[in-house]
Amino acid sequence: MRSRSFGVLFPLFLLSIAIAAPAPVAADPPPWAPAHGYRKKHKPKEKVVVVEKRRRDCDRVDGQMVGSTAGAAGGAVVGDLLGGRDRDDRLLGSVAGAAGGALLGGLAGQSADRSHGC
Repeated sequence: MRSRSFGVLFPLFLLSIAIAAPAPVAADPPPWAPAHGYRKKHKPKEKVVVVEKRRRDCDRVDGQMVGSTAGAAGGAVVGDLLGGRDRDDRLLGSVAGAAGGALLGGLAGQSADRSHGC
């Protein structure tokens, strides 16, 4: 047995679906925003201007030089601390640490320079 409210609610349900369904809109784009492909179709000889990214002033600080210097100093200290108790081992550790630190610091500085556009 069907209730009487079904006979009223079902058409309302269908009407709400019909109203909510998306429909295509017949409208032209505004004059300040032409449709996609407008320039290609209507203005084929128009020149295209390519704007390049502005480079920063890189003459002030060389990140690779700063990174190498700081890495060498830090590496020498760490190498001296890890070198041991013998004087020759500490010297060898300092030299190896300075070389490794300069290499890693230079790579980090070079990466920083590239990320800044230099």
